[in-house]
Amino acid sequence: DELEWAKLRGFVFVSIAFLASIFANIKTLQYANVETFIVFRSSTPIVIGVADWLFLNRELPNLRSALSICALAGGSILYVLTDAAFVVRGYVWVCVWFVIFCFDQLYIKHAVDSVKVRSNWGRVFFTNLWASAFLAVSTLATEPQLLLDIDWSMPTVLALAVSCVVGVAMSYFAFLCRAAVSATSFTVIGNVCKI
Repeated sequence: DELEWAKLRGFVFVSIAFLASIFANIKTLQYANVETFIVFRSSTPIVIGVADWLFLNRELPNLRSALSICALAGGSILYVLTDAAFVVRGYVWVCVWFVIFCFDQLYIKHAVDSVKVRSNWGRVFFTNLWASAFLAVSTLATEPQLLLDIDWSMPTVLALAVSCVVGVAMSYFAFLCRAAVSATSFTVIGNVCKI
């Protein structure tokens, strides 16, 4: 895909939501334990399933799925009520993450369905182009010395190159999956693959 403003514009909020989700995830783990994050992550299909129906014209979950969602909600409520490591700041960040993540899942599905690209590589390109630009500006503005202090040895460059290749591959296959299934299904797949 060529650089076209309409396509670039269609993916700017995809990148912003993705980066905001990562930032809120890191802040959550700074103040809350991993178990709290897992419970909230596991409960995202509750909101996304309904929002999928409201905003993306998908079907509501069937009875069996609705009962599973109710069980998720019940388990999440019980966890929160009995969390021995309850820290208000941690729960604030996990709630911020929850809202951003739900928006992220729904908006990316909307972008995948509505922004016409010639191939899946277009989605990968536009999303990663925006994210790279945002992160480059952020790094230069907040931690310029960091780039100068890195030892750009062969192992460092090789590790960076491998992580870039793996990241692009993950992005490519995630966009393929998002194009094939609903936002709710993609969220459930994402939750299950973490087990």
